[in-house]
Amino acid sequence: MTNTIEEKSSGEGSVFITTAERVYNSILQMILAGEFPPGSRLPRRKLAERTQSSQIPVLEAMKRLEQEGLVEYRPQWGCVVTVPTAQKVKDMYVLREAVECQVARILAITLTREKAQGLYEIARKLDETPYTDDTQQIIYDTHYKFHLLLAKLTGHETLVKSLRQANLFWLLMSSVQWRRGSKAEVQKDWHRRLVDVILKGDPLEADSMMREHIQDAYVPILKQMGDDFSSHA
Repeated sequence: MTNTIEEKSSGEGSVFITTAERVYNSILQMILAGEFPPGSRLPRRKLAERTQSSQIPVLEAMKRLEQEGLVEYRPQWGCVVTVPTAQKVKDMYVLREAVECQVARILAITLTREKAQGLYEIARKLDETPYTDDTQQIIYDTHYKFHLLLAKLTGHETLVKSLRQANLFWLLMSSVQWRRGSKAEVQKDWHRRLVDVILKGDPLEADSMMREHIQDAYVPILKQMGDDFSSHA
């Protein structure tokens, strides 16, 4: 059953997760670890054996990974690990920039300091966690949670859905990997400063800060891939 609840021990006690969540996390780690490099097939039967589950939670995991941009479906071939290209990154980047800058403009008018407390806590964790092999999954997940929460706080579900369609997780993952591999310097308090600017209540300033935040991550990635995004902006 895909809704089976499993217990997982942690330093803070027991955490209950569904079989589908466990299988998703397992396959995600296989991809991030390079066991399935870009372009490789993801056979459901093999993954079910590897994760000690049925093919149903594997299928659910594939759908989620596809939504996040890590996996893509090819007719008569099945699911494969996404092969990154400069054009794919640009397409996703343009959509993400449009959505998140609109999110920033809306929140500059509507966000209260009370509602911003959760954002500050996530931002603090992001700004203080070093980019290492041991922390990369934490950073992926925390980045995703931070940017998705910004969209949710607008109260507009269409913006949340659009951000997911921009393959946000894939983009954030790529950014973290690039920074870790290049040893790039991360701006101090980046995410907390972003929340501070939004709370100042100026939509134009919030838009500008968000745009700078996004470009800080993806322009270098595109240049590394041999493409200068500025020539297409």
